[in-house]
Amino acid sequence: MNRIRVLVVDDSPLIREIIIKILEKDPEFSVVGEAEDGSEAIRLTQNIRPDLIIMDLYMPVMDGFQAIEKIMAYHPTPILVATSALAREGKSISFRALELGALEVIDKPTLSPGPGLSPKETDFLFLAKMLSRVKVVSHVRGKLKRLPSEPPADEYRDADHFKIVAVAASTGGPKALLHILRGLPENLPAAIVVVQHISEGFSSGLASWLDHEAKLKVKEGAKGEELRPGTMYIAPTGFHMLVNSSRRIVFNSDPPLMSHRLRRSRGYPGN
Repeated sequence: MNRIRVLVVDDSPLIREIIIKILEKDPEFSVVGEAEDGSEAIRLTQNIRPDLIIMDLYMPVMDGFQAIEKIMAYHPTPILVATSALAREGKSISFRALELGALEVIDKPTLSPGPGLSPKETDFLFLAKMLSRVKVVSHVRGKLKRLPSEPPADEYRDADHFKIVAVAASTGGPKALLHILRGLPENLPAAIVVVQHISEGFSSGLASWLDHEAKLKVKEGAKGEELRPGTMYIAPTGFHMLVNSSRRIVFNSDPPLMSHRLRRSRGYPGN
């Protein structure tokens, strides 16, 4: 069996030990290296070529943001960010890490006593396995050329010509969405609807982040809202998002399709 080779990066020896002990509870993992700062993480990534990097963000010498950018530019590797700063600084650091090339951002895991796995440890190991299989590519930051200008969106208001682009994205999707958006003109003659696999409560933050970074308008979809060209609509977590014959957004809580529909968000209006 080919084991998943993991590099653990954190300036705290205790946190590294906790992450390593959790990984050691699953025989599919093999920890092949430890680093205490971003600079060392880059060097080890180049030398040992791990299948997955579990990395903190705030470290001495070189922080995780700089390390993610360098690694994804020169030695593309799946990166899971585990940081205590998530609760302290909010969602903005998550989207910054994702933009630089990380695949997911979570709170630092905690070790349960005994040899068995706690539910949180099980979730952590499942996520690590899933991310280790993601085929990542070089992520070199730079300005994308604007596409040639399109006719004004109002010219496409007729129902016979109205266009909708549907996008479904899993782990790693936010950075791909940003990559796509930065190449689209603000007068795009189509509406874009997006279902993104993302943690509970992060869909509105994702929409705000993309709206700030792109030329198109990006927002979280709302019940009964009419789709307009030149706008991207992010589905809220926990619901199927549909578009009816009147080009309006409809939500429902039907069973998942092919195992996908995030857990229901409390308090969000249904269909």
